[in-house]
Amino acid sequence: MLDDFRIAKLLFNFLACGDGRLPEYKGNTLRGGFGYVFRDVVCSKEQKDCGICENRDNCAYVYLFETPVIQPEDKFSKYSDVPRPYIVDLCIHQKVYMQGETRFGLD
Repeated sequence: MLDDFRIAKLLFNFLACGDGRLPEYKGNTLRGGFGYVFRDVVCSKEQKDCGICENRDNCAYVYLFETPVIQPEDKFSKYSDVPRPYIVDLCIHQKVYMQGETRFGLD
């Protein structure tokens, strides 16, 4: 069952484009920013509503950010929202960033 199971650990660097403050839990902010950019990069249809897009079943954005139930008999089939196939794990403690400052996603 886990023959195709793979794990990848990615490290991202962030560059502050202006002075700013991040909330206490930065994961939601960074996940949302990444999702916005990722969708812009991978979407060939520029569809506003992924739910009606003809490429939904083969879309990397939908798989990562609107993860569907893959099989009707799947244990998640009774839920409309299933766990995402990734984890955002941050160790950034700093809350205020100055323009031009570079931070690593993991300290």
